[in-house]
Amino acid sequence: VHPWPPRRQLEPVLGSARVRRPPAALLPAPVRQPEREAVRTRWSRPVALVALRGTIGVAIRAEQWVPLLDALRRRKAVRAVVVEVDSPGGTVAASDYIHGALARLAAEKPVYAFSGNVCASGGYLIAAAARALGVQPAAVIGSIGVI
Repeated sequence: VHPWPPRRQLEPVLGSARVRRPPAALLPAPVRQPEREAVRTRWSRPVALVALRGTIGVAIRAEQWVPLLDALRRRKAVRAVVVEVDSPGGTVAASDYIHGALARLAAEKPVYAFSGNVCASGGYLIAAAARALGVQPAAVIGSIGVI
């Protein structure tokens, strides 16, 4: 992850102005490395880690996540699931669909949710299906809206 956008993205903004990048050695190391969406450990009691980040219905698509959650429910090797929710919400249908899949999973296996940044509206609905929701002190936790 490089904090400076490519030159072709800056040209429409800066025009013909010259853009200089600092040497890579002077740039700070990335704060957060991208992680895989679901990770299976080699422990005797493996825990699946699922990261739901973005707007529900756009970045978090129900048709991609519901089959994954159902597969984790059926997989006997997975004993528990930790879900990281970083979402400001999104569409009602997708939020409800993912909530239903997580509730089915929580009925059979321990499911815990975590939010370190934003968990509002549909994101909070998804996290509500877990046994417990852990949050960082500065996290923005919102309510579920009314239709």
